[in-house]
Amino acid sequence: MKSYLRFLSRNKLYTAIMAVGLSVSLAFVIIFTCYTRQQFAVCNHYSGSKDIYLVGMGGRTYSYDTLAEEIENDIPGVEDAVLVQNYYNGIKYNGEISSEEGMLMLDKDFFDVFETRFLVGSPEVFNTAENALVTESFARRNGMEEVIGTRLIDGKKEFIIAGIIEDFSGSVFKNFEVILNGKLNAGKRSNQATSSVMTFIKVSKDTDIKDLEANIENHVLKFMNLSRFRGSKPVTLIRLDELYFSEINDGMMGLKCENIDKVFILSIVVILLLISSIINYVNLNVASAERREKEMALRHILGGDRRHIYFRVFAESLVFTALSFLAAIALSIGLSDKINDLLRPEIPLEISFTADYMMIYCLMVLVISFICSIAVSLNVSRTKVTSSTRTRKPLSGLFMGLQFVLSFIMISVSLTMEAQMRHMVNRDMFANVDNLYRTMFSSSELKQEIKALPFIRNAGKSTGYPGYFGMFLAADGDDTYASIMYCDSIAFRLFGFDIIEDNRDDSPHGVWLTERAANHFNVDKENFTWKPLYGLSENVSGIIKDTPTSSIVKKRWNSLGIVVVVKQEDLRWGGWILEMDETDENRHYMDSLTNVLYKNMSGREAFGCGFIKDLNRKEYDQTKSDMRLIELFMFISIMLSCLAFFAMSMHYSINNTKPVSIHKVFGGSTSSELRRCLGKYFRIMLPALIIGIPPAWILCGRYLEQFSYKIDLKENIWIFLTAMVISIAISTAAVLWQTLRAARTNPAEALKKE
Repeated sequence: MKSYLRFLSRNKLYTAIMAVGLSVSLAFVIIFTCYTRQQFAVCNHYSGSKDIYLVGMGGRTYSYDTLAEEIENDIPGVEDAVLVQNYYNGIKYNGEISSEEGMLMLDKDFFDVFETRFLVGSPEVFNTAENALVTESFARRNGMEEVIGTRLIDGKKEFIIAGIIEDFSGSVFKNFEVILNGKLNAGKRSNQATSSVMTFIKVSKDTDIKDLEANIENHVLKFMNLSRFRGSKPVTLIRLDELYFSEINDGMMGLKCENIDKVFILSIVVILLLISSIINYVNLNVASAERREKEMALRHILGGDRRHIYFRVFAESLVFTALSFLAAIALSIGLSDKINDLLRPEIPLEISFTADYMMIYCLMVLVISFICSIAVSLNVSRTKVTSSTRTRKPLSGLFMGLQFVLSFIMISVSLTMEAQMRHMVNRDMFANVDNLYRTMFSSSELKQEIKALPFIRNAGKSTGYPGYFGMFLAADGDDTYASIMYCDSIAFRLFGFDIIEDNRDDSPHGVWLTERAANHFNVDKENFTWKPLYGLSENVSGIIKDTPTSSIVKKRWNSLGIVVVVKQEDLRWGGWILEMDETDENRHYMDSLTNVLYKNMSGREAFGCGFIKDLNRKEYDQTKSDMRLIELFMFISIMLSCLAFFAMSMHYSINNTKPVSIHKVFGGSTSSELRRCLGKYFRIMLPALIIGIPPAWILCGRYLEQFSYKIDLKENIWIFLTAMVISIAISTAAVLWQTLRAARTNPAEALKKE
């Protein structure tokens, strides 16, 4: 071991390259091991999580108020059923909005299904309708001892905080901080499923889920008209531990969600980083070991057998890998906050060192050490001290080729991610939304009061806005959905849609389709008719230019394009779209608008209100965060590629110092040696790059599948050509550098060392 440490101290460049490459890659492996396990562990802390199901309708998480009670009473196989309802009205605590996430309405039966730790109080607090619960985060922010017994105010209603529960941190429910009594909203059965209501059931053991699903569906269809969800199952049961990644969970109804493709791609990229770093580490170790060939050969002479050499090399690799891993731990802790800022996961990343994680990390260290020791031992264990020339090392060429393949794949994936992010960020948005303000809710009684405000030019109603069309209807025979927005004629004009085909009279009332939707539904442009979605007219008022729904969305939700339905001025739902003077001098008037809308309540952002450009910016902020993460991956990929190519060039230079010196003795020039060395190098590199194209194409295509609006790889071949150019440029520069060093070495000195 002393000889190995002495070698490392004498060859600081080798040591630095190996340590940096391995430590950085291991740090990201630690980070994303924790991230991935935490993502897949959502709701697993609930006992019986595999027996808890969400009842979804029409391919969504929709439900209605009395379904839980009806299922529990009428459907066999159901032990318990609970209603969960989002409550988005503003509620005040000490004069301020209590929570930006809104509130959750539950009854005490919820805690029979979802075990929740009570810090203060118990589920029985909901025996009184006016009692409320708050989470630990809310209580700590406002004083653990002070909150109990204090009041929450919702308009004219008052609630008393009677208990404190643990946060919903590892749960599929969003980070609600205020929980109200669900019985307050109890009423008659709604004739329509809504996005604010969810129904969860706990089933008995050995219950056939398919039969149960059919029974619930038959029950629901007796009371509900679900024809607007044509193309999807009327009722679907989703197991709780699968809900986080489920396609029907779009995160809009108070549930946390994540795109499993995103987790998959990030995991693959990290694995590629690790493999690339291991190969880099192996190449450098092989190169360094070949510089210790005489030491290894002498050990043979002094009685050391092959097993002894294997064990010695393994011990050396284990020590170096363990030290690199310790550095990786420190680096991962330092980077965790930055990664959280970039990923913004629903379940925040926490670097964990529990027993199960440590077992994974120790196994990783052992595997890396074993792979490295085997590769090194196979290359040098048979070296003889009497050899005048080095034997051919076939594994070296293999590892070089693998390094080329992995580097090319990583750079290709990084460039694809970057191109896709820029494609979304740079999409055309409506220039005229800058002065449009949107409110979550509206009241016709307040219209005149709103319009009387001096900075309000006009006011219309809409269920969405350019950049966000939050309702969906299924197409007949399609397992996909069209985004749909209802608005009045005022809002339609304010949005300023770019009209391509116009089949209207003076009024814009009717159905308008984007180009994408018109093409999908085969609109008859002579008669302006189509096969309509549920409840819509078969006559088309016109076709408008395509506009995005959101930055990153699951492709099924808006793959059919957008349908805009313009109703009469008495639109009963949706929020206000207010045209106003957005000037600095009018900013101070916003409080007066808030007072009108929410009766002296502050914190309008908590209700999804704001200037449309600001609301869209929140969506794009996530995209830009993803871009920064991708840029980080690109930097790491290129950095590791540089290290890897430098390692290979050093290895190549070491193996060719003597041949180059001999050629120079017999009159060979530096240029001829460069051509000869590059020729050998390119015979490995070019086939490796060709081999890397299919897996790079597949992986990039898999990444793009999660987007509705995505680049076409066939039209972006430059990505792979650029990755090739980068790989060739970096590796060639490294080889040229090392070959020039070898060529410029004094032949006498080189041969003397041999």
